[in-house]
Amino acid sequence: MHFLSRQSVRILGVAFGVLCCATTAPAEGTVKPVASQTTSHSKPSVSGEFGGNPGSTGFGFHGLSFPARRSIVLKKVSHSETPGTFKPQNPVQLLQVVPNDDAAPRSPIVLGNPEEVESEIPPSPSRDLPPGRESPPEPMPRESESLKSIPPEPEPTPAREMVRPPVTIGAPSGVDLSAFAPPNLPANCDPDVLPWTASFEERVNRVPAVESFQLPPEAIAKLPPDFHPWWTEFLAQPIFPGCTTLPVSVDLLTVGALQYSPKVLAIKTEPNIRQTFLFEERSEFDWRAFVETRWQDLNEPVGNTLTTGGPSRLKNDQWNGNASLKRRNSLGGEFEISQRIGYEDQNSIYFLPGQQGNSRLLLGYTQPLLNGRGRAYNESRIVLACIELNRSFDEVAQELQEHLFLVVEAYWELYRARAVYLQRQRVLGTGEKILVMLAGREDVDAQQRQVLRAQAAVASRKTDIIRAAAAVKNAESRLRLLVNDPRLLELGAIELIPNELPRCEYLPLSMSDSLRTALINRSDISQSLRTLRAIGVRLGVAENEMLPRLDLVLQAYTNGLAGHGDIASAIGKQSSEGRPTYSVGFEFEYPLGNHAAKARLSRRELELHQASYEFRTVVETALTEVEIAVREAETTYREVLSNYQAFVAAQTEASFLEDRWRWLPGQDRDTTLLLENLLDAQERLALAEADLVASQSAYTVALARVQKMMGTLLRPEAACGFLPSTESPQPLPQEVEPVRVEEIRNASLDM
Repeated sequence: MHFLSRQSVRILGVAFGVLCCATTAPAEGTVKPVASQTTSHSKPSVSGEFGGNPGSTGFGFHGLSFPARRSIVLKKVSHSETPGTFKPQNPVQLLQVVPNDDAAPRSPIVLGNPEEVESEIPPSPSRDLPPGRESPPEPMPRESESLKSIPPEPEPTPAREMVRPPVTIGAPSGVDLSAFAPPNLPANCDPDVLPWTASFEERVNRVPAVESFQLPPEAIAKLPPDFHPWWTEFLAQPIFPGCTTLPVSVDLLTVGALQYSPKVLAIKTEPNIRQTFLFEERSEFDWRAFVETRWQDLNEPVGNTLTTGGPSRLKNDQWNGNASLKRRNSLGGEFEISQRIGYEDQNSIYFLPGQQGNSRLLLGYTQPLLNGRGRAYNESRIVLACIELNRSFDEVAQELQEHLFLVVEAYWELYRARAVYLQRQRVLGTGEKILVMLAGREDVDAQQRQVLRAQAAVASRKTDIIRAAAAVKNAESRLRLLVNDPRLLELGAIELIPNELPRCEYLPLSMSDSLRTALINRSDISQSLRTLRAIGVRLGVAENEMLPRLDLVLQAYTNGLAGHGDIASAIGKQSSEGRPTYSVGFEFEYPLGNHAAKARLSRRELELHQASYEFRTVVETALTEVEIAVREAETTYREVLSNYQAFVAAQTEASFLEDRWRWLPGQDRDTTLLLENLLDAQERLALAEADLVASQSAYTVALARVQKMMGTLLRPEAACGFLPSTESPQPLPQEVEPVRVEEIRNASLDM
């Protein structure tokens, strides 16, 4: 057994020390490139390092190991804006990546378990920072101090751009939609983004909680607490013969859509796709193994007798084999260790010893000192992949809310269509009663004109029945498309029975609280903030690439040689005889003019300013949508009250005219006018009933729209200030006798 000499141990120890420092060294301080361009304002820059080894184990996910979480913090950079440029109270800020190795491992979250997902749901509207986000990070050093000294690493409590498990479909436990929410927090509450939203919060704080309307609710008749329109008694009964009934509610349909809708399943697949990009970027720091071998049989003439010592042709048999490992670390350095072995024999008399076995152990390390140096540069692609992954969760939350809102709209459209169908059946029944009465009295006192008028009214109302029945079927088809629940598709002819009534009580909404909630929870705002972060990372990369390339190159190797083709002996001698050969050098490269790097830097700066304007547009749009949604909800409730008042008046008018028509003599000319007025009053009553049920449904939809615009549609109503709703488990389909048309048509007008 051969042992290393003392000098060999010293040289190899230095080489392995460089490797260990390159792969496990803690994060360095802020690295800042020297500005090479002169602009009208101080150039924004990206600085900082990452914490944690890319290969270290973080939290587990589907049998894979994630690295420890890395944190991203937007740092504030002062600007001296030129006249006419945009300068909000939250000036352009860029990314700094700071280590967060103390992050605890996270277990995978399976959607459908409210206990596990509850901790991932944002709190109720408040600007209090969550635990662990008590203070914003320290300001970054100026560019002039970038290369003079490396300051100590800041120790803020950063906003975490965490890697989250992709959405997994699980069985729901109840009707709490928060169990299906994406398992990530939006970036809206991170302390590094507070300066961006400060001006908007100040504006929201000045908004009054309640807007003054020209017509207050007290000026309109209020709904009685026990108000139940007559059609609610028949909604729970089937109206089409030969169909299997299936009672449904909003919560049950939304849960079914989250479980079975192909569109929802496609939406939930996107984070899994983005996850693969993260794995791909992390593989940049994996070990790479290389093995090569070659046999060469050389036979060529020689022009110098000293080459062979006599023979006119050189005959050389040579075999070489090489195995090496390479790895690039997060500091930008590349380490290589290789072992080469070989065999060589030739006919030269000077070739001693014959049949040589040779070997070489080589260690090499190349470390960038300027361009390409540091974790902030070399792990930027990982950070970008993490940002894109979290952006995908924001997109999932936004698209899920869009789809669920369509389900809510479709449910209340079904409710409205069924109610209108029942109302048209009833007005048809009243018309047929009048026609039967006139036909029976035609030989006594009824006029032919009255009979013809009643026949025309009945025919017109039958046409309305056909259209109303088609509207019910169309609403059911839209629900089947949006939900795609197998129970809606596999049971043949199914009639969906809505068992949830619209909200009748007034729900006061605070405009300022709604706007504040939107600032905290809107997914599109979070996406815009993550876009700013990604551009900040790219800007830091562009600034680093402005520097010249200066690399430190270290190399050390030892050789071994033995005769008789003894390769094993040669391997032993490479560490026991002589000393290692080593070399130290530098490589420098700088493109004259550096036009490509300057163009990239200018492009990133313009993209950053563009993203800041787009962020303002997104926030302004979000706040405007919330304002409109809250205002529409308030207006819709006033429409409910107005339509109720019109409904009561139309009902009273129709009852009064019917009594007068029944008791006046039939030969009187006024009787014909009364019949005309009665038929018109019945139509007005049917329209008033349709307007009332439409406004009731619209008010409930408007409340759901407010939740959607605030970004809280996937959260429980109690957490958003809405009244909770309790529903029983989904009932099984039932065979029920359809409601008789006579029951609807003979329903009393008394409420």
